[in-house]
Amino acid sequence: LIRNTPGKHVRKQPDADALPKKIIYPFDLKDMVQFGEHCSMAERRADAASYSVIDALKCEYMQDRVGDEFTGTVTSVTSFGLFVELNDIYIEGLVHISELTNDYYHFDAVHHCLTGERSQKTYRLGDSVEVRVVRVDLDEKKIDLQMIGLMQSVKRFAKSKSGSKSKSGSKSKSKQGDSKKKRGGVDNKKAKLRKRQAEAETSPKPANKKGKKKKPISKPKYKSSTIGKASTNTNAKKKPATNRRKKPSAKPRA
Repeated sequence: LIRNTPGKHVRKQPDADALPKKIIYPFDLKDMVQFGEHCSMAERRADAASYSVIDALKCEYMQDRVGDEFTGTVTSVTSFGLFVELNDIYIEGLVHISELTNDYYHFDAVHHCLTGERSQKTYRLGDSVEVRVVRVDLDEKKIDLQMIGLMQSVKRFAKSKSGSKSKSGSKSKSKQGDSKKKRGGVDNKKAKLRKRQAEAETSPKPANKKGKKKKPISKPKYKSSTIGKASTNTNAKKKPATNRRKKPSAKPRA
């Protein structure tokens, strides 16, 4: 421009001679494509080197803060978890999908969110979350985070399930216990009766005096007309007199 096309804002140098275009710009299309690829590769390599150094310094800084809790912002949502940038210190870590233990989450690539199957809990880009630093790996330059409050919700859900099961179980157990008690009472009565019968069969019967059996005492039967009245029948049979033999005299008569 300086040598060939003077204008309002460019003045031609009087000592400069005109140059042909081949000398000014001696590159063809093939050379430009090659130079462009080389420049892009070098730029990506420089960015990767700078990011690697920054990540190493961040991990070295966070190594002493394992277990601390922070408030962060979701900066990226993937199928394997959430990338959260911690506020004020601008350090990014990963909340892996396995750390979301309160539900099974589905990844929505269109809306960039993770949605819980049972609870319908959703994590989106820009959400503010509370996290805890769990692990720091200096070799791989990774920081692992964990959501705060998920373990409590899991415990509450487990308690509610166990409570409902215990209630239903106690009801069924009480019913079973009542039925068992009833059955047990009947079984005990039957067992006692069987025991008594066995004892009666095996035990010897007590013998009466003189080896004689006692005759059953029969109660006198009275007619309704004679109860409470003296008998007035004159034709009553008298007891026959006993015929006793006379003793023979000591001396017979001559």
